[in-house]
Amino acid sequence: MLRVRCERVQNPKSAATRLVADDLRDSLAIARKKYKMGRALAAPQIGAPVRIVFVQTDKQRWTMINPEITDVGGTTFWYGRLLLVSQPAGSRQPRLPDHGELYRSQG
Repeated sequence: MLRVRCERVQNPKSAATRLVADDLRDSLAIARKKYKMGRALAAPQIGAPVRIVFVQTDKQRWTMINPEITDVGGTTFWYGRLLLVSQPAGSRQPRLPDHGELYRSQG
């Protein structure tokens, strides 16, 4: 499953998308409790071949829908455009979706 090209999410507000996002959130919580580590899970890791990633830090969490990664060269090795659904940790109600840009340096 992890090597299969995943399908784009057609409707980020659908019940199916919400179900996968909730499963990712719950699965990450279980993994963090059991192994005392973990920051993110992608839908293929729980058997759902769609482009959804759930990320949680201590105070914030995001559901990324259809993230795209592009090599831009130089000191930044990838650039992503994401549909972010952010919510404060402990909240079960996400804020409205927002588009985000993500840069990560090589260092």
